[in-house]
Amino acid sequence: MDEPREGLNPVAIGAAVVVAAVAVVGGYYWLHHRDATPTAPVATVPPVPLAPPVPTPVTPAPAPAAPPKAIVMAPPTGEPRLTLDHSDRPFLDALQGIAGWRASILHLLIPHDLIRHLVATVDALGRDKVALRVMPTKPVPGQFQVTATASQTWIAVANAERYKPYVAALTGFNPEQSAQVYHRFAYLFQDAYRKLGYPDRRFQDRLVQVLGEMIDAPAPQPPVAVQTSSAMFRYADPDLEALTAGQKILVRMGPENEQAVKKWLRAFRTAVVAR
Repeated sequence: MDEPREGLNPVAIGAAVVVAAVAVVGGYYWLHHRDATPTAPVATVPPVPLAPPVPTPVTPAPAPAAPPKAIVMAPPTGEPRLTLDHSDRPFLDALQGIAGWRASILHLLIPHDLIRHLVATVDALGRDKVALRVMPTKPVPGQFQVTATASQTWIAVANAERYKPYVAALTGFNPEQSAQVYHRFAYLFQDAYRKLGYPDRRFQDRLVQVLGEMIDAPAPQPPVAVQTSSAMFRYADPDLEALTAGQKILVRMGPENEQAVKKWLRAFRTAVVAR
């Protein structure tokens, strides 16, 4: 074993161990027996009760929106309720009873799903384009006619001739009697509009809106410039190109046809809203 270093002999080490032991024992005794000596009472402060937590207000979740209530109309008093699938013959018979009907008009019509096609066409006339598949009439025959130079293209004056049979067929109808036929079948027009995707909107509101847009269409004097875009023609004037599909058709017809159609549309709209 190693020898103790000079100045730190075993006696001194033993004495240090004893002092350490006394200190430990004395400390233990004081820690565990000090309450044996009477001391002045210490006032105790009662704990302050904690305030109850303030409840966080809970905003109730909004009730789910009720589905839109479909608008359902009834046929006129005394008339049976038809369905769209069985409406072509009665509706066509009613059209033939309007003053101005001519047998040649049948060659212009697609005589099936007439009311569905009319509703879809009216709605589309107020939008960007009208799909041929929803039109109730056959396409205008012939090609769109233009006059062109090396630097510019215009709608040809002769192009208006293509539309004259359709304009004559429309404007030949008595507008007041036409409105009466519409009101007679209005419940079916509404049903078709609902099935088009508008259960809570009135078709007549849309009809009057589109009629107003077409009546307000501009009437530019020819020549009207157009541009070629792939296989299509576009109006060179951006204001004309921004028109609705119905307004563009009117401009394309030429001023004489456009004026005649607008005159009929005004009279028809007046008769529709009069009831």
